[in-house]
Amino acid sequence: MITNRNRDLSLSYLAAGGHVRERRAEYDHNCLVSFFTNARYRAAVVDWHDAARAMIGLFRADAARYPDDPEFGRLSADMCAASPAFAEIWAELPVGGPTHGTKALEIPGLGTLTFETTTLPLPELPGHRLSLHTPAPGTGTEALLERLVVVSV
Repeated sequence: MITNRNRDLSLSYLAAGGHVRERRAEYDHNCLVSFFTNARYRAAVVDWHDAARAMIGLFRADAARYPDDPEFGRLSADMCAASPAFAEIWAELPVGGPTHGTKALEIPGLGTLTFETTTLPLPELPGHRLSLHTPAPGTGTEALLERLVVVSV
């Protein structure tokens, strides 16, 4: 997945079972907005509050890196109005967050998908990041992803 500094989704791929598919969300074009306003996504994220705090901390750190970008102020104001959870965490003033870790999603009818995550800056595209999600070993995630690909192909 590639996002810009304002968390707009540029590109997303799903790779499993030898298949690679480009995925573009019709409605969820901004990862920050989706994370806080998409009820289905919010329900799927295990340890949502910790992930939310880290996401806001990274967003705030990027806002400090790009002080002349008005999109950060507009987006944070919109999010405070749209999401009480965002407003509460934003008021805590978190800055920074992890660039690697574990992310778990609970998918109804499928089970828990657990990923090791790494986020890397893209020097050729300042402000853009590449986020990699690989199945965590020993969790059964790889087999579940293969089932998803077979069902949705």
